[in-house]
Amino acid sequence: MIASNRRSYSMFRLAVALSPLILVPGVQAYAAGLLVPAYGGAPLAIEEHLVKVDINNGIAVTEVTQVFRNDSADPLEAVYTFPLPPGASLSGFSMWINGEEMAGEVLEKNRAREIYEEIVHPFVESAETARVNGGMGPIKDPGLVEEVSYREFRVTVFPVQARGTQKVRLTYYEHLTTEDDRVVYVYPLETRAPEDAHVTGRLLIDVTLRSSVPIVDHSFPSGFEEEFVSEVWNKHHIRAVLDRSDRDLDRDFVMAYRLGRGSAGLDVVTFRKPGEDGYFLLLATAPVSVDDGHRDPVDYTFLVDVSGSMRGRNRLSLVSMAIDRFMESCGPDDRFNLIAFNVTPQPFSARAVPNGREERSRIRRFLGDFRGVGGTDLHPALKNALDLADHRRKQAIVVISDGGLNDLDEDHGRFLNLLTGTDTTIFSLAVGNEANVPLLETLASATGGFVARLSSQEDLEARGSQLRERMIRSPWRQMTLAADGDAFVYDFAPGRVADLFPGAQVAVLGRYSGHGATTFRLDGFRNGEPVTLSTTVDMPSRDRLNPEIRRMWAENRVEEVLQGMRAGRLPGRETRTIVSLGEDHSIVTPFTSFLVLENEEMFRRYGIERRSHALLEEERESREARVRLMDGARASIPSQRTPGPSLDFGGALDPWFGVAALLLVSCALLAGRFCS
Repeated sequence: MIASNRRSYSMFRLAVALSPLILVPGVQAYAAGLLVPAYGGAPLAIEEHLVKVDINNGIAVTEVTQVFRNDSADPLEAVYTFPLPPGASLSGFSMWINGEEMAGEVLEKNRAREIYEEIVHPFVESAETARVNGGMGPIKDPGLVEEVSYREFRVTVFPVQARGTQKVRLTYYEHLTTEDDRVVYVYPLETRAPEDAHVTGRLLIDVTLRSSVPIVDHSFPSGFEEEFVSEVWNKHHIRAVLDRSDRDLDRDFVMAYRLGRGSAGLDVVTFRKPGEDGYFLLLATAPVSVDDGHRDPVDYTFLVDVSGSMRGRNRLSLVSMAIDRFMESCGPDDRFNLIAFNVTPQPFSARAVPNGREERSRIRRFLGDFRGVGGTDLHPALKNALDLADHRRKQAIVVISDGGLNDLDEDHGRFLNLLTGTDTTIFSLAVGNEANVPLLETLASATGGFVARLSSQEDLEARGSQLRERMIRSPWRQMTLAADGDAFVYDFAPGRVADLFPGAQVAVLGRYSGHGATTFRLDGFRNGEPVTLSTTVDMPSRDRLNPEIRRMWAENRVEEVLQGMRAGRLPGRETRTIVSLGEDHSIVTPFTSFLVLENEEMFRRYGIERRSHALLEEERESREARVRLMDGARASIPSQRTPGPSLDFGGALDPWFGVAALLLVSCALLAGRFCS
């Protein structure tokens, strides 16, 4: 149900355990998804790389299928690594063993490991086995899967047969952030070692885009324009396909589209199984308005990552242009400083400098002297920025980084301690696929800033101007959500509603019991004046069309608890909450694992309920039901096809706003209380 109130607005046994662990030395991250020999050597050849993307009103469901080939004369133990975009949720992972697809279940981490060890290690190699295996040692069952860093997973596979292939598939959901009606989808292909990322066979990227809000235009800013064939079915439905072979996978795939929205208000989407409490997703969009009031001058300090990860792809030069564009758009009384940092901070000046042409040129030359070396440590750079700040003036810090700050430091409390007694707002630009987004979000949330995420294939210079424009808009602050009516609403996720910037959206997930007419009211303040959005919704006793809300609610509850633990606000016993949410909703967390066994008999033997499999099937069936409903509406909508090859595909207009905005939750914008 969707409601809205808008104004013009084997032979070998298999055990795969997926558990979040620390990064194993020597294992490199590959964005494209590569299979690499565990003990060194070039990645296995990629025979196929097939990507199917379904974007429905801001929800992107991405299914990736890859086939790797072992050209060596020996079976290999190999490591498959793949990333997810920040805020994305892994909903499925499977491998093919003896021609059959093997899926798994989420269990408490220690239990999953015990089962894995019991299957793998009791095997004792016989003399015959040693002869058959050429002295490689005992045949171990394939697979240990680990979350090696934020949203990056690693699967250990054995054996990949000599002259044989290995097929894998993963599916993930994500919300696509809307900023000023512009939406960007990124499929991470860029790797740390681009020379290793090449598909010898077929590369297919097949994107279906549906939106109840008219799609004004779409583009491929990552340089794929000439390779895609697009077909515009109508202003609500587009399909774009890239189908090539023998191609490098050396840069992210980016698709951007713009919506003709012009609207503001609340939308509510629900899911409920009969006899159980339901789930809801509330989306709030603030109207864009012009600030007429006086803006105090601001001192901006840019903390720019100049570590080794920024060396490639001309990133430092692009960042320099983005900062220059940002400074040009600022007021004449604003001032600037820049601190370049890797493991040590190097400030441009001991104090902020005026907004003049010569000063901006000096800042560009200063940043141009860095070539990108060393590790990445934000803590001393942040301390340096706060020490140099003139706290008689309004202060804003802008962090620009593409790396794992402080090796994905989990102790956020020591960063928050630096902010005690300060009135500085921190914004961040997270570039690429490896930024420490949880830490950046902690800093932004604590100070009223926000985190903007982008691919290195996007236009950093243009994003610099957009970042400045968003900063100077007065957001709705001190937001509170209440509901009154026949349904009882509880367990909001997140518990604190983020500040709402004009032109952007925030999302709140929750649970409800009862059913009937219920009024949601979102209250806050803008420039000291009270503001309100409200809508009345008929909360249903049954609604099976949107099951993704259930998993997204749990994902957001888990991330909120984890962020509280990282900041030192929550005790370690909260791990039990995370385990329960992970097991009940099939979510991989630092305390739950994904265990894949060879067959259904093995799951029964270990008493493992097939909950994850059931959730995936339920979600798949619901998506198919939605498509059938959309197909029924398509007949009444005029078709407008653009010239080009005919493409055979189904689907049509989504007749409801927000029906697929179910994943908005997983990366809801952290808006800020910073107001120029």
